[in-house]
Amino acid sequence: MKQIQHILLIIIALLPVSLKAAPPDWSVNPSMFAYNMTITGAINIYYTPSEDADDMIAAFVGDECRGVAQPVYKPAVGRYICYLMVYSNAASETLTFKVYDASGDEIRDIEKTITFEVNGIIGNLEAPYIWSNPTLSSEAYILTYNIPNELRQTVEGYNITVEMPYGTDFTNLVADYTTSHLALVKVNNEVQETGITANNFSSPLNYWVRSADETVVNNYTIEAIVGNSFPTDISITSDSIIELMKIGTQVGILQTADIDPDTHTYTLVSGDGDTDNSAFTISGDTLKNAIRFDFETKNLYSIRVKSDDNFGGYFEKLLNVRIIDYFE
Repeated sequence: MKQIQHILLIIIALLPVSLKAAPPDWSVNPSMFAYNMTITGAINIYYTPSEDADDMIAAFVGDECRGVAQPVYKPAVGRYICYLMVYSNAASETLTFKVYDASGDEIRDIEKTITFEVNGIIGNLEAPYIWSNPTLSSEAYILTYNIPNELRQTVEGYNITVEMPYGTDFTNLVADYTTSHLALVKVNNEVQETGITANNFSSPLNYWVRSADETVVNNYTIEAIVGNSFPTDISITSDSIIELMKIGTQVGILQTADIDPDTHTYTLVSGDGDTDNSAFTISGDTLKNAIRFDFETKNLYSIRVKSDDNFGGYFEKLLNVRIIDYFE
């Protein structure tokens, strides 16, 4: 007896797993209607394309079913497609839709509606209409765009110009970007992944951006160019001069840290550290004295020097010049 009870308990425990709820009884009799239209589409449930042949899409006018279809895999496009024939006796009606999610055994309402058109055709194999729950975004924008180490960028509508440092290898750059929610991005028909896909930026690239609901496509032109890197430091070959030297004596040669092969212009400028600017002059890249120095009077001078790369970049720095005692 106990053995029979044990078997019954096992059977009862397995019943919820083995039984599957029946799909909705959606059906339509085409002979009752004078007109029809076709919709070639795809189902998207919670941001995931349907790959379940047991899912269903149905069209309604009010509570009356006017068409029903299930996904069929199409190798030509690599996705599941629904061919939905919709019927009507009116030249124009508002169609609503419901999708049956077989894996979750639930019916979901589709927010977007369609107006019935006699012999109308909506969607095709390459560009299907999308039934989605939740509703997918119809925006197809690049919201932010960055290539690591970029100097700066200019955005003009759908054109983005990115300035890269001198010496950059443009043949293998990886961009980081954000887009409208779930937008698809392709370059040369290759699907892109932000921060992963590398491209050759030796010439401008076309970024093809399609909205999540597949209704809008925008094309962006991304161009990477060699930009101007700003100077990053100023140094001098010698920071001292012997006292009493005649005016115009060289103190040292000014040098600039800059990865670009630029020719720099040096000037004495006002700002922090410019206390003794008037005691010096600059000729080309050479710092010279403008007065005769006396060690006993003052032995440390402060100047502020600016290096301009002549392409919009500059760097300023405080430099100290020591006066050496002649007798020392």
